[in-house]
Amino acid sequence: MEFFTRVITAIASGSGFAYLPQDWRQVAMIFIACVLLYMGIGKGYEPLLMVPIAFGMLLANLPITGLFNAPVYDAATHSGTVGFMWVLYQGVQYAIYPSIIFMGIGAMTDFGPLLANPTSLLLGAAAQLGIFAAFVVAHIAVRWLAPAADPAILPITFALSTIGIAFVTRIVPDMAVRQLMWLYAGIACMVLVLVFLKNIDRLAQYKYVLVLLGILLLLSPLLPVVGTEINGSRLWLRIGDLSFQPGELAKICIVLFLAAYLAQNREMLS
Repeated sequence: MEFFTRVITAIASGSGFAYLPQDWRQVAMIFIACVLLYMGIGKGYEPLLMVPIAFGMLLANLPITGLFNAPVYDAATHSGTVGFMWVLYQGVQYAIYPSIIFMGIGAMTDFGPLLANPTSLLLGAAAQLGIFAAFVVAHIAVRWLAPAADPAILPITFALSTIGIAFVTRIVPDMAVRQLMWLYAGIACMVLVLVFLKNIDRLAQYKYVLVLLGILLLLSPLLPVVGTEINGSRLWLRIGDLSFQPGELAKICIVLFLAAYLAQNREMLS
């Protein structure tokens, strides 16, 4: 029996479970990730949002994984190790991903509808010029008001917006104008946030409040009175004549929480 106990103890001490109690915050994050996985897979609620966020939280908080470790080279054995997430981040740091996205979309583009309706070319060109002008304004605002911001996030965001509006212009040209208006409104909100919220660290003090608010917003469509099912998906809140998806607001809260949490626990996670 003593030998069996020693074997079980050795196995447990060599596993990741032995490192979980060292920091309760990692346990809490793993629990939240499991909740989000259950909501995305078990309940089918925003799976394209819930599942990637949950897996990212699991990868970042699993113990002794070294996912964020920088490269380490051992000259004696001529070998080295590097964290997988560190490798992925190089594509963000050096703006490699936007170029890959543009090349992939260009390779998949079907110009048949454009050739059949050449007038849509003018609408598409005007939309792209408008997006470029908006990108210039946003870039100047970020460089001026937040010079320490990650330089890759804004180009990636505009790359995805350009792709989306290009497809909308080709399929439903009338909707492209509305999408552009929402894009401009989003840029205006971004500039206002940069102007009036100069110290983003203030939000970091409320990171756990933000994640709790985000989870409550995700669960709010399940409420019996205001929760509404549209096109087979219960993702909407209806208050009078106004209906909206609270999951869009929850995305902002969860992103702010993850940014604050990862920034605070950078050394622990690496």
